[in-house]
Amino acid sequence: MKILLATTSHVSVLLLKGQFKYLKQAGMDVHFCSSYSELAERSVLSEGAVFHPINFSRTISPLKDLLCLFQCIKLLLKLKPNIINVGTPKAGLLFMIAGFLTGIKIRIFTLRGLRSIEMTGFIKSVMLMMEKLSIKLSTCTVCISPSLKQYVIDEFNVIESKVYVFGKGSSNGVDLKRFNFNNIDPDRVNQLTSEFNLDESKITLGYVGRMVNDKGLRELIDAFTSLGDNAQLILIGDIGEEDVLSSEYFDKININKQIHYLGPKSNVEDFYPLFDVLILYSYREGFGNVVIEAAALGVPSIVSNIIGARDTIIDNETGWLVEAKNSNLLKNKLLELISDKNRLLEAGIKAREFATLNFSNEQVWQDQLFLYKYLCTPS
Repeated sequence: MKILLATTSHVSVLLLKGQFKYLKQAGMDVHFCSSYSELAERSVLSEGAVFHPINFSRTISPLKDLLCLFQCIKLLLKLKPNIINVGTPKAGLLFMIAGFLTGIKIRIFTLRGLRSIEMTGFIKSVMLMMEKLSIKLSTCTVCISPSLKQYVIDEFNVIESKVYVFGKGSSNGVDLKRFNFNNIDPDRVNQLTSEFNLDESKITLGYVGRMVNDKGLRELIDAFTSLGDNAQLILIGDIGEEDVLSSEYFDKININKQIHYLGPKSNVEDFYPLFDVLILYSYREGFGNVVIEAAALGVPSIVSNIIGARDTIIDNETGWLVEAKNSNLLKNKLLELISDKNRLLEAGIKAREFATLNFSNEQVWQDQLFLYKYLCTPS
């Protein structure tokens, strides 16, 4: 059985880590396509898969997109895969078109979120059309969270039997060997606490993700700066290229001694144990992997009550839901929690159990493999 997995950007190969190897060991001939980078090529080859670069444009670029469509068609005619499974908007649309035109019988569109939700005007109409067409041309759609699945069924008029979710959600699960509570090193925690001049007597709030507006960072910073001197905030992530946080907010970060911006970190598992609570206050999410990573290490989360993100916690047990885009509501929840550390500790214990029982890599991969075999079985 030959499968082609694809994403628009080479960066997304990190969302599939371990998956190529698992499918390869299950006897599948595994291929991957995305834009080129040495890291992507190295990652794919190290797991025994074959890498095929196509330099997709993330933005709308008619001539380049047409060229990429021809490259997708050429690749499918060459490989003749039994299954294509493609995520992210641009690669998803082009490969669904190419797969339809070349007669690929099993075309899976993996929906990692809906970019159209936060867009307006003409660009929203275009993105919505792309999402709907990708779903229409697929033979089935995989949504990475239950609430995203329900939204697609309700709003896009898709038959429920055509839409799948693996387990309780996530596109690749969480690596419980890497994010393992029992492997937390107290000496490493103490080292980082000292290195970044953290105050152990204060509640530590944490954020991991791109430093962009639609992650709710403006509301988080506004809420935090109104808390007084009762907490400290750690921000981890790169600045990104689109929707970047304004210089006004970077100034607020830089002048506040209780906010520690550490930049991007590849070893985030070392930093989660510094947090008493993680905050993911996004405007849109397909799921929210950082929440289950933190949970696996015993850290509860405050999450915006939006599609996808709400599926990463059990409200008032493993974390707390707060309506999005409201810094006052977020501030009130923070004030409520930073005065009760025992409540955070209790939620952390439940979060760890929730993550380990429901979101391991192996559970997601097993469900994927089952779907692939099911779809390839003659009816």
